[in-house]
Amino acid sequence: MLKKILLSTFFAITLNSNVFANVAGLSNPQLQQLKALGISVVLPSYIPKGFEVDKVEAVIAKFSGMGTAPKTGDNHYKVTYSKKLKDGKTSEFSIETVAWGVGDVMQTNPIKVKTKIGEFLVYIDSNFVPNNKKLKNCIDTEWVSYKNTFYRITSGSGCRLKDDVDDNSVQRVSNEDILKILKSLQVIK
Repeated sequence: MLKKILLSTFFAITLNSNVFANVAGLSNPQLQQLKALGISVVLPSYIPKGFEVDKVEAVIAKFSGMGTAPKTGDNHYKVTYSKKLKDGKTSEFSIETVAWGVGDVMQTNPIKVKTKIGEFLVYIDSNFVPNNKKLKNCIDTEWVSYKNTFYRITSGSGCRLKDDVDDNSVQRVSNEDILKILKSLQVIK
């Protein structure tokens, strides 16, 4: 009996350690890198099947002295999740932050999604206002302010237009997945 209790306690401790070491798909060192920025770390608890952390960028950037910025300067991060598709292409989505200086997305027909950090305006394959060009393969959100940091999520190569052309190199996630990702956003303590 004592052996069973010790064994189950060992497995419970091991399981809990693994959960904490893999928050939102990040390794413990990656998570610590984000926490060292001194800003709220917001990540999704829902990661679509097959997606893994592809890249973590954490930047400690001291404020230049122009304008007004929080005491953390312009510390920011970007976490990109990706998945290899059967046709050899990649699907990805990213959550990124900035401290200040954000602009409007300038797209049409947003969907409003309430999350734990605020309400996101989500644009799915919408029209780009300056030239009324239909964006394809693009999910983009307006920046949402939470505790002196702005957050947004993007997905698909259609959002990073170069000469108004999407090279279709990176596929966006599904409409269902982007809504689940947004609704699962959590502040990591």
